[in-house]
Amino acid sequence: AFTPEVYACGVDIVGPSNVITLLQTIPPYWEPVRAIFYHRVCNLETEPEFLKSRSPLFCKQSFPMMKSYQTFCSPKCRSDHHNGKRFNSPNDVVVKSDGSIWFTDPTYGILFDYEGKRATSDIGACHVYRLDPQTGNTTLVADDFDKPNGLAFSPDEAFLYIADTGVTHTLNGPKHIRKIQVNADGKTLGQSTVFADCTAGLFDGFRVDSDGRLWASAADGVHCFDPDGTLIGKILIPELVANLCFGGAALNRLFICGTTSLYSVFLAINGQNKCWQ
Repeated sequence: AFTPEVYACGVDIVGPSNVITLLQTIPPYWEPVRAIFYHRVCNLETEPEFLKSRSPLFCKQSFPMMKSYQTFCSPKCRSDHHNGKRFNSPNDVVVKSDGSIWFTDPTYGILFDYEGKRATSDIGACHVYRLDPQTGNTTLVADDFDKPNGLAFSPDEAFLYIADTGVTHTLNGPKHIRKIQVNADGKTLGQSTVFADCTAGLFDGFRVDSDGRLWASAADGVHCFDPDGTLIGKILIPELVANLCFGGAALNRLFICGTTSLYSVFLAINGQNKCWQ
């Protein structure tokens, strides 16, 4: 059922594109739960800045650009190219504590009209980029991926995890998550190792909890790994899982996006208390 808590999870996943409209047009039969919306989502009258900071970024694979939503959710294109060449189809995104935006750019959105719009890649490869919030410039931070996909920082931001789903279009291609050291400058990446190889389909979106465990989507559900890459266990789901996020007031509820359904489970741990982590 649609509840304020589920909606708050949606805000965390896709950004506040319709939050203001929704809060301004709550139907009469929902009026008794307005206070719950204000608690779970935000109070439109007293917390406009919180609403803006809740989900500052929106990434849409169908269009090769990065957008952010300003006051009243007016979209503004942040970047649609690198060195004069248009992105393929930005796929997943994470915001670092310094405000920089890190995102993957595979070709899934331009391969067919099914998921986006068929087009030829200007860049000719699939990379990972960093967008500087002050200058608006993008920097290539990783160029050795087949199909970079989900990504997330460790709690201390010393490492960046990135999924490579190249197996979708390359025989015996990668289907793993790599753990990459973030250099001391906080802007570039260093040594990279394979963190975990997927044993059921491939890893897509994932999140890291407050203790550094990684929760990854897979064909059979969610796989949970210790920070050293050891598989702790699985949450089995009866359909393929593409993404997930922590939600709820204490960030102890894991929302799981299946192919056609949204699942949730309460956990004894908590997600990171950061936007888009």
